[in-house]
Amino acid sequence: MLLLNLAAVAGGIGLLVVGGEFLVRASVATATRLQVAPFVIGASVVAFGTSFPELVVAVRASLGDHAGFILGNIAGSNIANVLLAVGVAAACRPLAGTPGLRLDAVIMLMATLVFAGFTLWVDVLPRLGGLALIVALAVSTTHSIRRAGADMTQAAGAPVTRSLGGSAAVIVVSLALVAGGAEALVVGASGLARAFGVPETVIGLSIVAIGTSLPEVTVTALAALRRQGGLALGGILGSNMFNLLGVTGAGALAHPLSMRGLLTPLDLAVLIVTALFLTGFLTLRRSLSRSVGAGLVLVQLLYLGALYVDTN
Repeated sequence: MLLLNLAAVAGGIGLLVVGGEFLVRASVATATRLQVAPFVIGASVVAFGTSFPELVVAVRASLGDHAGFILGNIAGSNIANVLLAVGVAAACRPLAGTPGLRLDAVIMLMATLVFAGFTLWVDVLPRLGGLALIVALAVSTTHSIRRAGADMTQAAGAPVTRSLGGSAAVIVVSLALVAGGAEALVVGASGLARAFGVPETVIGLSIVAIGTSLPEVTVTALAALRRQGGLALGGILGSNMFNLLGVTGAGALAHPLSMRGLLTPLDLAVLIVTALFLTGFLTLRRSLSRSVGAGLVLVQLLYLGALYVDTN
């Protein structure tokens, strides 16, 4: 049984990585064809696609009343998006702040603070609250796309020959791979948690969060290497927003979601500090060097180590 769980985790991660690779290629092709600013595609299509694993995990776990699994996955994924995905991307190629993302970064920071407040003071998030979060996500995404409409530009990169229909088909296949990978990952990770007696929240913050964040890591690193910084950073911002509002909301819609007391002060502190870091970087439009990127990855590893030290 242990080997089967390990195989499920490994297979799920593999599907997530492959799906992420196809997704970024199709998204860049779509941005080029439509002459849309890459960060718009990143904040919408890529953000939804790379956050689809978290959504699948949340709905599935909520139906089984595993709130700690859900909240751990949301917080852990957002932390990994900044420390791991942005860190790996910057380590591959220095990242520069992208014009047009300042307001989106501030909104993401506000959503992070709201989420943290819920985990501190709200016992149970009802279905109506979940619906309100999903509506808020739809409004903020629509506003971001409309605001960027005045700044549409040809995406940088090699000429794209794939048709819009072909790109759409690749995106659909990519989403299916991501969904399948998420299912395998959550089954395997749940089995490992039971086998080793590790709390659900810790599994959500670590194994599941890293696994479901691998599409973001893949997309962000590939986009950075192809000098698509707007696509990379727009995808991270959009993914974090989708996790905080969409995934939390979907979990509450599936089943009223327990909130208070499931995340520790350390988890919330790291979540808020990473959101502040990303917002400051995008607001000041400074460049992230390779050494800073490597430092972010190191902080991620230290945080994961602290999670398991606390369980002993």
